[in-house]
Amino acid sequence: MSDKVREIKIPVKIDDDIASGTYSNFFNMFHNPGEFIFDFGRIMPGKQEFKILSRIILNPIHAKQFLRILTENINRFEKNFGKIQEFAKPEDILNMGGGVKGPGTPIH
Repeated sequence: MSDKVREIKIPVKIDDDIASGTYSNFFNMFHNPGEFIFDFGRIMPGKQEFKILSRIILNPIHAKQFLRILTENINRFEKNFGKIQEFAKPEDILNMGGGVKGPGTPIH
């Protein structure tokens, strides 16, 4: 058996409505022994609720692969464009002129 990794090319198809993407400024994650659940949503200034726009469910192996790939890409981004500045407190992201603010906000 060869020590070389075989490269397998699988064609990827993406519908136009998916390719245009969905903007999210809210993220929450839950997990149990068998899966990680990622909710992506949006909150608008002056609104007191989050709207979940997409829920992605990954098994633990894929969640760990996602973390590795995301970390690699953030490092590459920061090398090219500079350090990404984070909010001092999670609730600061919600201070958009009348939005929800305070303890218990599910932003991570």
